[in-house]
Amino acid sequence: MGADVEWPKVFEGGDVRGPDAVRDDWHRQWTEISPTDTPLSITVLPDGRVDVEGDQLVRNLDGTSLDERFRQWS
Repeated sequence: MGADVEWPKVFEGGDVRGPDAVRDDWHRQWTEISPTDTPLSITVLPDGRVDVEGDQLVRNLDGTSLDERFRQWS
């Protein structure tokens, strides 16, 4: 991730900026939820970015499903 990365805080809203903030947010999330992301396709775009489409299943730590959705990341 570049220094200017901006990442959405999906469950809380808003976003975090910078690799340190993204790392800290991910560490915190993993103490609260257990996501499983399954990539379905990966495409390198003409501008060099990578587009990933996939399925995401989010469970709380006792295994209860909280959210299941199709996601796209660029």
